[in-house]
Amino acid sequence: GDGLKCTPPLDTGKHLHVENIITLGKNATDQFHAFVLESYDRVTGGNLVAVRNTFGVVLKCANVNLTSLFAKDNGTQGLYLKSDTNFGQCKNINIGQVTVDGNNNNGTGILLQSAGRSITDVNIGQVIIENYPRGVKLDVDGTNGVLIENVNFGDVIIKNVSDRGFYLEAAKGFIDNVHCDNITVNGAITTGAIDTFGVVKNVY
Repeated sequence: GDGLKCTPPLDTGKHLHVENIITLGKNATDQFHAFVLESYDRVTGGNLVAVRNTFGVVLKCANVNLTSLFAKDNGTQGLYLKSDTNFGQCKNINIGQVTVDGNNNNGTGILLQSAGRSITDVNIGQVIIENYPRGVKLDVDGTNGVLIENVNFGDVIIKNVSDRGFYLEAAKGFIDNVHCDNITVNGAITTGAIDTFGVVKNVY
């Protein structure tokens, strides 16, 4: 099952504090979350360790301030921020000191996905991602995606990726205003070489 699941009814959660927690799944293919935090208006804490299960640290909350997240051997995503109409919306997110080791699973280190609601105002820094085919992906879902806007990445090291280091995809809706500072992919500094698809504006 899920390692830690905090899911009040949609958009009713107040303040959730999570700190000094380790979750350990059986294997990377189990269709569960290591952490899933949804529908809270404020989330604080840090020092979270998410080992195995298909999903690592999953957030569908607003006003998030977290530091020191470690995800290892998750089947599809290490850190997953998602906005949808069933479980919550990501906005005003601040996350620092993130380490993701995919252990060569076929997934993505960090995924931001709009699926019915927008994702806005996200800051993620001090990140190491390794051993996934894909490093970072921003995805406006092709079925019911809306918008991903005002996202800042800084001090990100992506190692041992075989597909895409940094990918922005807006199959529906659009992505706007993404700032990437000091991104290294497989030892090379990434500036304008970010892959995009669909309506993607103001990437710098």
